[in-house]
Amino acid sequence: AGDLIYRLEDALERVQQAKPNEQVKVSCHFSFLDTRCKKLVFKYLRQIEEYQLNHSGKQISVDWNYDWFDDDIIEFGLLAQESFHLAFKHIEHISSESA
Repeated sequence: AGDLIYRLEDALERVQQAKPNEQVKVSCHFSFLDTRCKKLVFKYLRQIEEYQLNHSGKQISVDWNYDWFDDDIIEFGLLAQESFHLAFKHIEHISSESA
């Protein structure tokens, strides 16, 4: 979870340091999230959402990248989209390797 926390902190910091009226894109691509990590992701998305609400000029979007076969990450991304007032874009990645 240490690397995840570092990356989430970095994303929050980039959002906070963006210029007024600057559009900020947060890109997420998770290969696995246990319950603890999901809670951390929601915590940081909540902080990003609060920052956007308190700084009306900020336009923050989330690119939610997922592997085509990963139903858990897909569903978690949809739940996050429903839970936060952030613009989500879901981006499916298709593996070039054959099964």
